[in-house]
Amino acid sequence: MHQPTIEFSAVSDDTAQHSRRFYRVPVNDDSVVSFFISDIGHRVSEISQTGIGLVLENNQTFEVGERLDACRLHFDDIRLNDLTGRIVHCSPHDDLWKFGIQWIDMSDSQKQQMEDLFSRLKKRVLASIPPSMPKQTGREK
Repeated sequence: MHQPTIEFSAVSDDTAQHSRRFYRVPVNDDSVVSFFISDIGHRVSEISQTGIGLVLENNQTFEVGERLDACRLHFDDIRLNDLTGRIVHCSPHDDLWKFGIQWIDMSDSQKQQMEDLFSRLKKRVLASIPPSMPKQTGREK
């Protein structure tokens, strides 16, 4: 059975290089979020209010800086259509490739829908984490 997880990575002391303005929500279940570029579905690894992370088998699929029109993002009853993105990142990850897409030219309506989607997804992910075990102080007998 698949258990939801959240992965954390160590960050170097150089915070200027690694600072982020927006929180990212991991997407570990392909059935939760659907993402399409020109009607071709892609696997989502994470979402923020300003972009999305994809995991693909081929690093030749997109080029950094490439503009992506006709993107669609679906979650529950939220349907974001006609999104435009730009590839801002590409890196190897195990035997796959991670791509980062930044949303560009979003309308106010799209921004509001994205905020709603992100908030609901974040709540769902956080609700799926089992409560932590009580701390052991070493004084229990």
